Amino acid sequence: MARIMIVEDEEPVSEYIASSLKMKGYAVCSIERSGEGAVEAAMRERPDLVLMDILLEGRMDGVEAAGKIRARQNVPVVYLTSCAEDEIFEQAKVTEPYGFLLKPFKDEELHRVIEISLYKAKMEQKLRESEERYRNLVENISDVVYEIDANGVFTYISPACKSLAGYSPEEVVGRSFVEFLYQEDVPRVLERFKEIKSGLVCETEYRIAGKSGEVRWVRSRGTPIIVGDDFTGARGVLTDITHKKQAEKALQAAYDELERQVKERTATLSASNQMLKLEIEERARAEEKLKESEERYRHLVKYAPAGIYEIDFETQRFSNVNDVLCAYTGYSKEEFESLRPLDLLVGESRDLFMKRMEAVSCGENITNNVEYKFKTKDGEERWAALNVRVVWEKGKQKRATVIVNDITERREAEARLKKSKVLLQVVFDGIPDPLMLVDQDNRVRSLNKSAMKYFGLAQFSDAIGKPCFEAFAACRDASRRRPKQCEQCQIKAAISKGEAITFEREKFFSSGKHEMVSVYPLGADETGFAGAAIHIRDITEAKIVERQLIQSEKLASLGFLVSGIAHEINNPNNFITFNIPILKDYLKEIMPIVDENASQHPEYEVFGMSYAEFREDLFRLLDNIKHGSDRINTTVSDLRRFARKNDETELRPVDLREVVKSAVGICRGQVRKMVKSFELHLPESPINIHSDPGALEQVVVNLLINAAQAVDKQDSWVKLEVDAGRSKDKEIAIQVSDNGCGMDEVTRKRIFDPFFTTKPVGEGTGLGLSVCYSLVQALGGRIEVESELGAGSAFRVVLPRL
Repeated sequence: MARIMIVEDEEPVSEYIASSLKMKGYAVCSIERSGEGAVEAAMRERPDLVLMDILLEGRMDGVEAAGKIRARQNVPVVYLTSCAEDEIFEQAKVTEPYGFLLKPFKDEELHRVIEISLYKAKMEQKLRESEERYRNLVENISDVVYEIDANGVFTYISPACKSLAGYSPEEVVGRSFVEFLYQEDVPRVLERFKEIKSGLVCETEYRIAGKSGEVRWVRSRGTPIIVGDDFTGARGVLTDITHKKQAEKALQAAYDELERQVKERTATLSASNQMLKLEIEERARAEEKLKESEERYRHLVKYAPAGIYEIDFETQRFSNVNDVLCAYTGYSKEEFESLRPLDLLVGESRDLFMKRMEAVSCGENITNNVEYKFKTKDGEERWAALNVRVVWEKGKQKRATVIVNDITERREAEARLKKSKVLLQVVFDGIPDPLMLVDQDNRVRSLNKSAMKYFGLAQFSDAIGKPCFEAFAACRDASRRRPKQCEQCQIKAAISKGEAITFEREKFFSSGKHEMVSVYPLGADETGFAGAAIHIRDITEAKIVERQLIQSEKLASLGFLVSGIAHEINNPNNFITFNIPILKDYLKEIMPIVDENASQHPEYEVFGMSYAEFREDLFRLLDNIKHGSDRINTTVSDLRRFARKNDETELRPVDLREVVKSAVGICRGQVRKMVKSFELHLPESPINIHSDPGALEQVVVNLLINAAQAVDKQDSWVKLEVDAGRSKDKEIAIQVSDNGCGMDEVTRKRIFDPFFTTKPVGEGTGLGLSVCYSLVQALGGRIEVESELGAGSAFRVVLPRL
């Protein structure tokens, strides 16, 4: 029953109106005589309609009172007046009355005006509620809503296009949609547009080019707009971008249009039945437009390519569920009315949902995007990505509009990809040689465990994402400057040319070590990765064997030459050696005669020298000749030992400790004269080997003498150690080390060459280490050398066990 307040200063008229209203079934909540009383009563009684006399007693007339009531409570007002002057009507129109009744009036006229006004107020309230509802829905959908005309030119696009493509709506409207398409997709999208022109609803996926040049994918569902039989354009939705602005614009236009029509009808309302009929017809047209507006946005929600629903945080109940969500889950809209989110969620997704609801209840903000695992009606478990837009009311999170996308296939693909990556890494790590992947900028993208061990890395993060020369800088000498890219980097050159290469190089973090590097360029594929796979193999041992083989071949060839040269040199030198003693005997017989003659002739000179000087120089020359001959004999002896065949060695069981002690006993005195400290370290137990003790003794003595001669420091030392702990390789090592001058790399590579020496002229033949090398090789062993210029050297003789 509608409650009506009467404002009339003439008591007979107000009583008549009250009686008539009660007979029609209305409730009269108050009868007021003045404008001031009407305003207070309206606040107190809150009527559904006010019948207001324009001319009232007192300072406040009916127009002013109606204005205040409308401003405070939005209560519909119908004016009662006996004056039909235009000026009064113009003043009253400002308060937006719902009707006018000219006194006197009939009961039927009063009843019609009241019914129309109540109906109009009810419809406006529905309009406001509908407008609020659909505005919230469209604003919270993260999709871009658009409309185009028959030529494909945008006539509308929501502001969400700014976040999607970087364009404002003003930059888009008026331009063809083709301008924003990725060129490769233009033909396919134009085909879909032809289908839309034919009246079909089409859904397609394609790429668009953003303002910044970024290429993005969108899913578009286009619906044709048919007026009569003509295609006038299309409207649609681009997934994941809100179409809030479109909804606001459309709703505002509908609201403005409705307001305009209501004002026009209110202004032309009259007491005649014909005018009332026109008013009803106008209202019907407004209702039709409202239905069209509602249908338009219902169409957008229904045909959106994602599931949509609303949820009330207090009741946790679904509402406004669209068909897509029903298709996702298998539940009907009616079934959703009795469901709650926890009825669908499974596993950890239930806990996640409860945590989010707890945060809402505490007034905390929740993230807009979340992924849940849910179970369909037939029991199938699937994944969904939710985009949540929370609606706040009175400072609280009241409800939310949610957009749902099925991501089950994406999740399954991610799981398969993760499994493939794990399998690939297992295979990658199972390869014993170092492997790694680098991109076009030489940044390390992946490497196996062998590479980490090879470069001494503790964890993958020490290298991933860094340039290779910086990632492996930890392997370098800490005293070096900040790492920089290798000059003439062959890896970067191979990637740029796209050609596989293999090259050898010395390890940049270990002097004397060598490695073989194979680079296999990888061109950009569908993954977008371009770079190279790099395989590294340590070839130090192979290089050592190669150098030893070359040295052996050089020494073998030199051996044939030396044996002949020694013979040719020794024969002439024998003439000198044998004749020097005879020449001395001759001089001893002659010199007394010459001495007597010189004593008788004190002024006697020979070759510008006095006789005494001449006599002394003569015997000095004989001594020099003998000394030179002795040196020739020594050199020839060394050459003969160098040229001795391997099968001439006498191999027999010996205790290596005794051999070393014997060698030390031979040269200990000489070594101690040249160095401050000499240390000998031998195992306590016997070391039995099958070898030639004489050859070993010669090698040890030679290495000790060389070490002592190399010292150049006040606190000098020489150490001799025997390592019998190489059981894994069945080898024994004799190491002679010193802290002398050391060698550079060039010198180290030549020390075993015959006749190569770093000693001053006359102090060495350059055959000592060559002979040692030949003797050790004949015993089935090898000599290893480590040296650093200015720090010292270490010579290691490695021999096989029994």
